[in-house]
Amino acid sequence: MNDGNRIRVKALLDSLGIPIAAAARVIKVSRPLLSRTLSGSSGVDADSVYMKIERSLPEIVALRSRPFLDLAGANIEVVQVALPPPTRDSVTIKAA
Repeated sequence: MNDGNRIRVKALLDSLGIPIAAAARVIKVSRPLLSRTLSGSSGVDADSVYMKIERSLPEIVALRSRPFLDLAGANIEVVQVALPPPTRDSVTIKAA
């Protein structure tokens, strides 16, 4: 079971560009402990580390340095057609 967890966590961190040190800070374990856990070293209580990772997944994902999905930008012509034209009341202009 831990081998599957190890592979999934390593893939998650790699695919999102999250350094092990940053993930370790979020889950409140040392970087060497997380590194040993993800390398499959014996003598590590991996289950407790994986429980901390599971509880902290939203915070870990929030650390991503690049988008997970490729998203196209909105086509400006489509957006302009979909939105009503601005009115005088909808635009606030502040004097300098």
